[in-house]
Amino acid sequence: MCCGWFKSNDFENQNTASANSSVNSRQQVALATESGAVYIMEEFQISESEFCNVGLRITNLSKLSRREVGQSDLLLAAGHFNSLMVYHDGKLQLNHPTSDWICSLTTADIDGDGLIEVVVGCLDKTIRAFKIVV
Repeated sequence: MCCGWFKSNDFENQNTASANSSVNSRQQVALATESGAVYIMEEFQISESEFCNVGLRITNLSKLSRREVGQSDLLLAAGHFNSLMVYHDGKLQLNHPTSDWICSLTTADIDGDGLIEVVVGCLDKTIRAFKIVV
């Protein structure tokens, strides 16, 4: 699980034609299940509908904040699969392949350029850092 702002105010109404998604002001918690489904909890209420579904067991969730540009956060999902999956407002944005299952996942500005990188450690003892651009 991880905290962030994952659902914009327009998420529940997929028919909204607004070009600018406003970000919800309440903190949310992303909860992963063994089946790969992710649910969002807000104000101690878990949504009845899936936020997204990876389809495989999730062992790590993290976020990349996009609040500085007025957008909801990116949700990073890793688990029993050889990739990092990146979701925005419940839609898969990126499926980044890895050399093995990701066993460690964090985000940090490791090169001091002001942009947050994703750092992953895999079961084959490799460590990689990369920038997510979506």
